[in-house]
Amino acid sequence: MTIIPRLFAAGLSLDNASSRLRVSTTAHATALTAGHIDDAIRILDQAIKEIRAIVFPATERDAVEGADLPGRLQAVVADMAAVLGFPPLVSLSSALTDAVPHDMGDDLVVALRESLANVVRHARARSVEVTVTTSPHRLTLEVADDGVGLGRMHRGRELRCAQQRAEYHSGTFQTTTPDHGGTRVVWSVPL
Repeated sequence: MTIIPRLFAAGLSLDNASSRLRVSTTAHATALTAGHIDDAIRILDQAIKEIRAIVFPATERDAVEGADLPGRLQAVVADMAAVLGFPPLVSLSSALTDAVPHDMGDDLVVALRESLANVVRHARARSVEVTVTTSPHRLTLEVADDGVGLGRMHRGRELRCAQQRAEYHSGTFQTTTPDHGGTRVVWSVPL
């Protein structure tokens, strides 16, 4: 499927979901609507990947991927700032380049992207803080927002993947709602 038909299919799916919401609010209709919205999200995600492959040729992607770890993390934040509508506040440990193995750095980059994507999809936040720290034996990513908090939200597929990447490195992954509100995601692995 090419990009334009994907986007058209996503539009149809969202239009169907919108129509269902106007007609009925039964549990069955709500479940069907959620399914249509999930389908549209999957279609849009795939279209975005295809567009990125066209807009960012392999040489440009390789340049970002070949950058040092702090540069790669800053690139993710810059990408997501455009979607968030504001730049997150970022604090990165100065020891990242030397302390973090390459495969772990790759997983850190993915965990950051997925955590910020979750803020975009669910939080309705006005600010986000990203903190990456290293200690002699631990690497920790924290993403904190001032949005609506976890509430009834469950971990989307983005966060399950981040959790799996932490567990692969014998680490931990936690999401909490602090007393002052918002959501705090902590991805932490031993070095």
